[in-house]
Amino acid sequence: MGIDELFVNVLDGEENHSLGVKLDLELFDEAGRSVLDSRQSGVKDAIIETTREQSYGDLTSISGKLYLKELLVSRINAFLRKPVVRSIHFSSFYLQ
Repeated sequence: MGIDELFVNVLDGEENHSLGVKLDLELFDEAGRSVLDSRQSGVKDAIIETTREQSYGDLTSISGKLYLKELLVSRINAFLRKPVVRSIHFSSFYLQ
């Protein structure tokens, strides 16, 4: 299941950077699709808030991106109050 491109401001000290991210969510099963569809705005908010907490420096490294993927899975599933998302794949990820 795909999440449309989101734009988030990311801080680097005093500088503001923009992150554009588009996600593909890998679900545990097809039943999770209806759960995500019904709560998609909250899922997008969780993605934005989680991403906003990251630093620009972290997001430029491979380990920082991998950490973000795991954190997003955890936060989305916590928001949904059950394990729906198995993994996240970035179909688009760019920082300015």
